[in-house]
Amino acid sequence: MPRPLAPSAHRALVALAAGTAVLAIGAATATSALAATTPTVTTLVSASFDSLVTGRVTPDGFNKQLGSTSKATSSYDDMSAITVTGHGQVVRTKLDAGSYHTYPAGNNGAAMFVTLPRVVNNACLQYDIRFDGSFDWSMGGKLPGLEGVAPGVYPSVPTGGTYAGSQGWSGRLMWLGPKAYSWAGPVDQAVTYMYNPLQSGSYGDNVRWNKAFVAGQWHTVKVCYTMNTVGYANGKLQAWMDGVQVLNNTAYKYRTRSDVGISHIAWHLFRGGNNSNWASGRTGYVDIDNVKVTTVG
Repeated sequence: MPRPLAPSAHRALVALAAGTAVLAIGAATATSALAATTPTVTTLVSASFDSLVTGRVTPDGFNKQLGSTSKATSSYDDMSAITVTGHGQVVRTKLDAGSYHTYPAGNNGAAMFVTLPRVVNNACLQYDIRFDGSFDWSMGGKLPGLEGVAPGVYPSVPTGGTYAGSQGWSGRLMWLGPKAYSWAGPVDQAVTYMYNPLQSGSYGDNVRWNKAFVAGQWHTVKVCYTMNTVGYANGKLQAWMDGVQVLNNTAYKYRTRSDVGISHIAWHLFRGGNNSNWASGRTGYVDIDNVKVTTVG
């Protein structure tokens, strides 16, 4: 039969057990606190386009990939699905020589608004993009971004030279060339093109990335928008190109009313601008793949 522990040894074992229990409780508490503070990232849109059939993009195929938008076949007459090594199916947009956004009549590229599954106060849009190897940058053109409008306001309001005021905002991407702005050279520069309550004129503000797109090369772009508290300029406008951060504005003002959030993808891809100076002398092609919209919280 084992000998009973001395009183001092028994007290030491009890203290050790108690300490172990306290450590275990502390570790569990710390883990729970960490889990409670770790933000949850929710994917609102994820489109690889691999399910699209090669050839002309159809309204049904595009809506199944990205979400609710135009059902008119004419909206897709410059868009096709092609197969690219390493990417699978991608969406290619054709920009005809001599065309810009509204000339000849039609979209002359793509100009649609995709409704997000729900309105959120923060979101990131990311996609892969490639301009063809001999792309003529001309003066510039629009690329997809996010936007938000008040309930009942049509999503085109904070675009197209309209000062939307309290009704909404938009944050599309653009490429700009030195023919449009001397600072956008020597070839082109990526910008975030912002319609907002504080914009300097009827057209949006160019927020420079100080980075250029390279013809024939795939780029990954990501832009994150965090709404400001109404009455304060504390919103965030952040952007990355190929994993390198190019914008980090933490004092942005998107809205003046709380019912304006982030509600749509502005799926815009066209030359322009609003006159023939934005057109190019040759046809160009822009490919997009792996579109994702996420929100935190």
